[in-house]
Amino acid sequence: MDRTRIFSAHATPEDSLLARKAFLLSLAITGIYLLVGFKWFFTLMFSSLLTEWQLLLFWPIYRYSIAACLFFFVPWLAWCKKNGIAIKELGWQWGSVKLGAILSVIGAVALVGVGFSVAADPSFKEVYPMARAFIYPYQFNLAGFIVMDVLYVVLYYFPYEFFFRGFAQFPLTNKGKVRATWVILYTTAITTALHWDVPTTELISAFAIGFIFGIAALKSNSIWYGLIFHIGTGLINDIVCLFLIQGWI
Repeated sequence: MDRTRIFSAHATPEDSLLARKAFLLSLAITGIYLLVGFKWFFTLMFSSLLTEWQLLLFWPIYRYSIAACLFFFVPWLAWCKKNGIAIKELGWQWGSVKLGAILSVIGAVALVGVGFSVAADPSFKEVYPMARAFIYPYQFNLAGFIVMDVLYVVLYYFPYEFFFRGFAQFPLTNKGKVRATWVILYTTAITTALHWDVPTTELISAFAIGFIFGIAALKSNSIWYGLIFHIGTGLINDIVCLFLIQGWI
């Protein structure tokens, strides 16, 4: 089998068109997010209107809202609803529970390493947690911190995994008959590009994990298992950085 070939089989004209539309839409959405979804753009637009504390408060809310709109609502409305595609066809299901259970156990063990890695790299606390309006040097507000992390999970992580492991992958493999190798290379490239503003350790990890998450989603026919691990890394990251900044560890 020649694994350098792009297509694994011949797609019907209708399915090929659907896959092409999904691919172009995923590229367009990624490009738009790279433009408007980062702090430099938010600061440029709102720094003259908000106080320093308000900027810290509204920046993550802005980013999560942009992510929810671009990564979930746009592909869901513009592609799924328009073409009568159920979101479970994009991995929004449990899929192979047996494989998922194995992946979850491995992920739980790996989360311990994530915590130690974050604690050992001082650059992480320069970026995280996003809820900086509720921590030192301002008065620590547990309720505010928790609310922001809930928004982080619901408005960012769910749409992120739906888009990059679901929408950007399954239409290409299932409809377009594009080989999984090429699809995973594509999604790993665009997800790594979205991590340009994070600590170097996280950028390298995003590149490596991009392959793992992509393979896991396609093999298990589900985005949930990668999503669970992704949420776990984000929350551990936030909690460890919170403890470091507050001087609790």
